[in-house]
Order: sequence, then C-alpha cells, then structure tokens
Amino acid sequence: DKITKENVKDLGIVWQSDLADWDEDVPNASEDFPIVKDGVMYVTTSMNRVFAIDAASGEKIWEWIPPQEVLDHLNSVDMKHLQILASRGVAVAEDSVFVLIADNRLAKLDAKDGKLIKMVNLWDTIKGVTVENRYYETVAPMYYDGNVYVGSSGGDNGVRGFVMAYKASDLTPAWDGPFWTVPERG
Repeated sequence: DKITKENVKDLGIVWQSDLADWDEDVPNASEDFPIVKDGVMYVTTSMNRVFAIDAASGEKIWEWIPPQEVLDHLNSVDMKHLQILASRGVAVAEDSVFVLIADNRLAKLDAKDGKLIKMVNLWDTIKGVTVENRYYETVAPMYYDGNVYVGSSGGDNGVRGFVMAYKASDLTPAWDGPFWTVPERG
C-alpha cells in the first residue's frame, strides 16, 4: 500500500549486480525467480549455482557451486537434447535452501552460509529418472508443511511427468513413490 499511482513514477534502481563480477565462471543463462526471506535474496544461475545476496545492499553473502562429482556427471552425459541448463529458483524454509540439480539431484544448503547439508539422487527413489533417460531438473522445488516437492523436466523429450515429495528435515522420501502425471505406456 506504499506504492500508489501518484508515486510509482519515483521508483528506481537501488542496486544491480552482475553475478559474473563475483565469479567469471558463472554461466550467462539465468531464468530464475529470486526468493527473498529475512532480507536475503536467493538467486540461481544455470548449472545450478546459488547465490545469497543482501537484498538491501546487493552485497554477496555466499555462493554455492555443485560438488565436482556432479559437474563431472553433467559433463560426461550427452546432453545435446538440452538447450540450456537453467535453474528456475530455490525453495527456502526451515533455515535451509533447497535446489534441484540438472542431473536429477536435490540439494539442501544451510541458509546462513551456503554449506551443503545433504544431497540426494532422485533416481534412487524414482526408477529411471536419469539424465541418460532424458530426464533433467530445471524447475524450482516447492516447500509446504515440512515437505519439499519436486517435479520433472524433460516432457519435451518425451519423458513421463511426476511429482515427488521429500521430507525437508532429512530429504528422505515423504511418499512411497512418485505421483506420475502421465500414465505408463500400455
């Protein structure tokens, strides 16, 4: 209610930042929706980097890069079917930041310092959900009532869609298996 028809013309940029100024290896394709919680803005880039930024000043608080084993996996797979490895954002809850990794993993980071708390492979609980089978993750996870909900990317590659939930506390499956949004071929 502070922004009105009369004062909207006075809005302007308080700060802006080029993430590549902080890390020249940041990929140049970004399609996320930043999340702001308790004065901290969480931003993702392609290849699943996560930045925490002071929302008032624009100062970088921390940066997270997926572990080398994940980057090696992504680089070893034929991913010609993917145009851009976008990351469309994070979920923030329970003092944690949750991000989906392009090669079908879910990571839980400490919201204060960006340290990896835990990472799980979706293919361990959802049979066949691998990059090799043309699944990938570019969606933002969702948090609700103690669970982190994930969906699938890859429908443009002919894969079956799904929704799965993991407990935010320890990333164990909250359900026995995924809800498949597309029926199995029969």
